[in-house]
Amino acid sequence: HKLTTDTTKFQQVKGYRVIGLPLIAESKSCAMHFIFLKEHAERKSKVGNESDDVKSSKGCKVLFVGNVDYRLNMSNEEIDDYLRLLFSRFGEVESISVSEFEKDQNINSRFAHVQFTKKSAVSAALKASENEYNDAGNEVASQFGLKPLNKLVKSIEEIKSMYAFIDENPSELKEEVDQFMQTFEENELSEKLDKEKRLNEADADGFMPVKNRNKRKKEVVLDSKQRSRKKKNKKQTELKNFYRFQIRQEKVEQLEELRKKFEEDKQRVAAMKDARKFKPF
Repeated sequence: HKLTTDTTKFQQVKGYRVIGLPLIAESKSCAMHFIFLKEHAERKSKVGNESDDVKSSKGCKVLFVGNVDYRLNMSNEEIDDYLRLLFSRFGEVESISVSEFEKDQNINSRFAHVQFTKKSAVSAALKASENEYNDAGNEVASQFGLKPLNKLVKSIEEIKSMYAFIDENPSELKEEVDQFMQTFEENELSEKLDKEKRLNEADADGFMPVKNRNKRKKEVVLDSKQRSRKKKNKKQTELKNFYRFQIRQEKVEQLEELRKKFEEDKQRVAAMKDARKFKPF
């Protein structure tokens, strides 16, 4: 089996080879499921408290496959079958192990380890061309993918036949509905007029019904403290100086008052000096 080793068009994400598998065989639909391939890297434990080191994955017989859930609720046996169908063209598959969902983690897909009998099969799977995976993907989709619709609705008449009433003529149905709505509105208007007539007539004992259309708002009785507090708050909300020239005039008056006070203080200090009562220290 000859393999194309041109890797220039391979799709890769963070060191993983990305393979797109169609969900419907021989279909022009863009519905795809993507799996991620990488040569498995074994871990070698060291003596002591040091952390594990990743062993060189060169020459490994195991292929790591991520996102192996081709469809929802696939069993391990179904995943094993479609992975064997997908990768058996690159070499003999010895075993496949599929991970399990962890209850505490929100993960909706699993990974698998595909072990071949020869190391060259892993390299062949990673270097295979897109055309080879397209052919393999169509085989997987034909057995494990979604089934296309047997019949497509092509005409408007077929769509109407799915929802139209079987024993009803649309024009007769419209006339019946219009007649019903007209009768309903006439009955509703008649009930309203009868109600207004009864409100304007006296009953058997000669009493007129009471109509309370304009309902007054409930008045809240306030005591003297609440009234004074409300009046005070109302005064505080009033703006004394609303216009800009009034604000300017107020500032000018404040400056003049400060200057006047300053001059009075200067005169008072001078008088204390003359009377020799000024003791700054």
